[in-house]
Amino acid sequence: MSRYNVAALCGAMLLASTFTASSAEAQPYTHALRIDAAVGLILSDPHRDLYGTGGGVGLGYEYRLHDYIGIDAHFSSFWFASDNPNVTFGSYYAPWAGVRVHPIPSLGVADIYLGGRAALAITGGEVRLGVEAELGVDFRLSSQIGRAHV
Repeated sequence: MSRYNVAALCGAMLLASTFTASSAEAQPYTHALRIDAAVGLILSDPHRDLYGTGGGVGLGYEYRLHDYIGIDAHFSSFWFASDNPNVTFGSYYAPWAGVRVHPIPSLGVADIYLGGRAALAITGGEVRLGVEAELGVDFRLSSQIGRAHV
């Protein structure tokens, strides 16, 4: 079975599970604690040419103001590889504050969201303004456990 067939099968199973979730599981949450992993890209010059794609981890909390919108606080750290022989890698850590929009708040096992955050990114000895944009999906593990971030 090719990787495209596996991806299509997983997508079909996810789609089917959203339609079969009970209404009790489809209720939007008020509080969410998240542990996540992400892929990152640097968009600013000259760092964009110096560092490649990176990855990071984070811990966050969201308070849902309404079914469709929430505010969140987040702390993350990212590392970026470099092809430059004079630089081993780049990194930053940052406290973030932002907003998440949930366009379809009661899908069942999945919660699609759009997010934006501002931060004080600390890299080396410098503190800089950081901006983050997200498009993601949280998956509900169970009605007791909550959601896992992807």
